[in-house]
Amino acid sequence: MMLMVNLQYQDSPERYPVLQIRSPRIVIVDNDKIHAKQLSNVFDKLGFNHRVYHQLGNIIPLVDEFAPDLVLMEYLLPWLKGGELCSQLRSKPHTCHLPVIMYSSFSKAHLFSYKCGGDAFLQKPFSIKILLSTMNSFLKERKLLRKSHPISPSFDQN
Repeated sequence: MMLMVNLQYQDSPERYPVLQIRSPRIVIVDNDKIHAKQLSNVFDKLGFNHRVYHQLGNIIPLVDEFAPDLVLMEYLLPWLKGGELCSQLRSKPHTCHLPVIMYSSFSKAHLFSYKCGGDAFLQKPFSIKILLSTMNSFLKERKLLRKSHPISPSFDQN
């Protein structure tokens, strides 16, 4: 499955001003190593601070340590029922606000992703333009939340 990416002509970081305030911290959870690598390559080119996990049973310690601004997650993970990682995030007061964008090639996954607390769903294959636009909207909200709640333990002070 190919990610449709052409950074030279399609997108540039300047089109997404919130993404330029500081490098967003992004967690990618995807068992498809090729897809995860494609996302990672795009984020490297854009200068985003990110981490990729191919198998993860408990996301809370990772979030506590890395303090991401956003989580990208394949909905259909082979080691968990769909959305369990998202449900873990929603169950803790200090992580319940964290935006989660789920994606899948399974056509009905969007129905289940929202039930477990996902904020957005992208049908694979998706364009990088759609992904960046979706990320930008959630990161704008995070920026406003950081300003109104600056002492929240899960937000960095940058």
